[in-house]
Amino acid sequence: MDARAHPRMLALHPTLTAGGGLLVDGEPWDAPETARAVEDAAAVGPGARLVWNDAADRFDVLPLLLATGGAIAALGRDRRRLRPNILLGRVDGLASANGPGAHSAFRSCP
Repeated sequence: MDARAHPRMLALHPTLTAGGGLLVDGEPWDAPETARAVEDAAAVGPGARLVWNDAADRFDVLPLLLATGGAIAALGRDRRRLRPNILLGRVDGLASANGPGAHSAFRSCP
C-alpha cells in the first residue's frame, strides 16, 4: 500500500528527528495515533499500518521527473502533458538549468 493507490496518504507529513527517528504529523511513526491517521488516510479500514523496511528493494525503480514551472514555460508545453512527479514553483525561466545536479538535457535548452 502506498500513496499511488491511496493518494490521501500524501496529506500525512513525515519528518526526521535529529536522532534519525521518524515522526508522522509530529507523532512517532509507530504510535497508536499515527496508526489511526494511516487507517483514515488509506481508507481501507482497520489494519492499515506503517511498517519499517530496511530492505534494499524498498525504493521505486521507475524514473522520476522533477521540473520547474519556469522550465515548463520555456518549453512552451502544458505541464499536464509532461506529468512531472514533482513540480517546483517560483523558479524563473531556465534558472535551474545549470544548477547542481542539473541534467545535461536542460543545459542544452535554448
